[in-house]
Amino acid sequence: MSKPDGDSGPSQFRTTAWSVVAGAQGVDAADKEKCLAKLCRNYWKPIYYYMRRRRLSHDDALDLTQEYFVNFLEKDFVAAVDRERGRFRTFVLVTVNRFLSKQLAKRSRHKARFKITIPLGDEE
Repeated sequence: MSKPDGDSGPSQFRTTAWSVVAGAQGVDAADKEKCLAKLCRNYWKPIYYYMRRRRLSHDDALDLTQEYFVNFLEKDFVAAVDRERGRFRTFVLVTVNRFLSKQLAKRSRHKARFKITIPLGDEE
């Protein structure tokens, strides 16, 4: 059975209406909040599944997806979006990849710092 037009599945990045992005960049607080909520709602699952395809565990993908959206909102990523520079979903993928790269490097440094060496024999 085929999916209805416009529904590319939960793991696919949908085409974003630029009016929603513009609303998220706007000055009207109520409209901005509504548009940001719509962007987060529409991109949460695709970003989660994208992270899972990067071989992250379910829990890690959940945590990192939530953390990405916290950064997305706190740092107002949407303010940097420029329609002339390309698609919104491309912008999102670039920011997700940068975020993941930083987070995975941070985790790797953290693991290396706390790695415990266990002696294998009597080395006194």
